[in-house]
Amino acid sequence: MSVSLVMTVLSKDQQGIVEALSGVIEAHAANWEESRMASLSGQFAGVLRARCPDEEADRLKQALLDLQDQGLSITIHAGSEADASPNRMTLQIGLTGHDQPGIISSVTQAIHAYGANIEELVSECAGAPLSAGPLFTAQLRLSAAPDTSLDDLRDDLERVSADLMVDISVESPES
Repeated sequence: MSVSLVMTVLSKDQQGIVEALSGVIEAHAANWEESRMASLSGQFAGVLRARCPDEEADRLKQALLDLQDQGLSITIHAGSEADASPNRMTLQIGLTGHDQPGIISSVTQAIHAYGANIEELVSECAGAPLSAGPLFTAQLRLSAAPDTSLDDLRDDLERVSADLMVDISVESPES
């Protein structure tokens, strides 16, 4: 049997963080299965999932926590074997507009009203071509009940889009 471990890693950004993590994971017969990592304002932030044999789990956890001596802050949780319900549909939302406070809050309020779950959110604020202000972009992947009205969700997000003066698109890869 094997166990899935989900961990967060925070640290001052420095060379060798991913190498240190992957070395410990490999040394304990574990498999690095998925991750999201980035350098943000001089800080390294990551979330990763690894799978290891049951008999190695405690030793792997301790070895990962020992990396805190190198300045890493690590939390570890047992992963769930339950995957998303096959009865859920996947939605993709894209957002682009001039940066301003409240964009993510407004969009997520509209999404929450439909009982959708945000499975992934990637955002960035960068200089906009032909503009003095920064451009905010976001990509969201959601899961929603199959009876969720895409037309109603799109209408609500279009209202948010008009209020904030940003472009929002909603797509269902399954359709």
